Amino acid sequence: MDASLNPLDGVLKGQPLEVDIPAIEEELRELWKGAAQEDSPDPESAGPVARASVLNLIVYTEDVTQESGVSETISELTVQNPCRAIVVIAVAGQDNLKMEAWISAHCHRLSPASKVMCCEQISLRGSRGAAKELAATTIPFLISDLPVFVWWKGSRFFDSEFLAAISGVCDRLILDSKNFASPESDFAQLEEYIKAHRGRLAVSDVAWHRLMQWRELASQFFDPLVLRGHLEHIENVTVEYNKRSVDGSIVPPQAYLLLGWLGSRLQWEVLGAEAGNEERRFHLCPKAGGHGITAVIRPADARLELSGHLVSFEMVTGEEWATTFRIAKGEDPNCARTEIAFAKLPPFRRAVPLRIYNDAELIARQLEIFGHDRIYEESIEMAADLVRALKQP
Repeated sequence: MDASLNPLDGVLKGQPLEVDIPAIEEELRELWKGAAQEDSPDPESAGPVARASVLNLIVYTEDVTQESGVSETISELTVQNPCRAIVVIAVAGQDNLKMEAWISAHCHRLSPASKVMCCEQISLRGSRGAAKELAATTIPFLISDLPVFVWWKGSRFFDSEFLAAISGVCDRLILDSKNFASPESDFAQLEEYIKAHRGRLAVSDVAWHRLMQWRELASQFFDPLVLRGHLEHIENVTVEYNKRSVDGSIVPPQAYLLLGWLGSRLQWEVLGAEAGNEERRFHLCPKAGGHGITAVIRPADARLELSGHLVSFEMVTGEEWATTFRIAKGEDPNCARTEIAFAKLPPFRRAVPLRIYNDAELIARQLEIFGHDRIYEESIEMAADLVRALKQP
């Protein structure tokens, strides 16, 4: 740190300052008091400095190596979503770890004539075994009357003492089901968690946002009225995933989530399922009755070098309609190909761009959502039905 700067001046330049936990608010008051003075030590931020917050963001992680990346993401987020961020690092296996705290700031000048806008970050590090104490320390630092978002980057949240202690003040939990270690049990527990907190706490899933382009492309197949009737005659669905992007025989959660979305939108119910070493096969039918539907989740050719988990999504109608609707990723991770193959007509193909979102873009989208996402919650219910069927004798 530059010796000409006092510690609080360094905070305004993005340098974390270790502080005593009882002194955090006082240190922050001194920070903004000094920032309001005209003789700013930083020429780039000289001039008026404004403190801004429209929400509280709690980030929970159990991996100390994520701390730097989380701070970078928060810095990106605060450009459009000014907030007070509280980063909680709950370290596993160190029950005697003393709780420590740092303060830092993220400052941005949006235009040459504008004020420098700054947001606060409080970082708390302690033992995961002291989860209740971490939560009790976190809550008083929340700005009252502002919504509270929790970005969960830890392991299982279903039985987390930290989240249980903080859920009473939390408006939205942001998770990433892509990181589920055991999706064939975690989806059922997520469904129960959503139901238990309905009306108080909403759940967002960044994996759901990653699937947005797949869902949009699948829906666009049936935009023409002449093709919409095919929806009632789908008999086979196949979701393929990149085996190289997952461990062993674990099916990526996104495959269940995509199939759950389709089944919930078309009002299907699960009749049964079989699990092979890698393939998952499901037997479904419309809730209103009708023909049977077979859905398969399986790994794609292991030789494919593709980024991400999903490789293709295919829907096939019965013999009378005999049409295949397919979305597949190619070698270019920024591109997908869609195809409608008719029985007696040339196929219709097109290439479409795929956008790859970074963490800041994914989380920013969740910070814009208030209330419950009914379609997501119904897709989770369907995904939970799918994984439960796999456990039936």
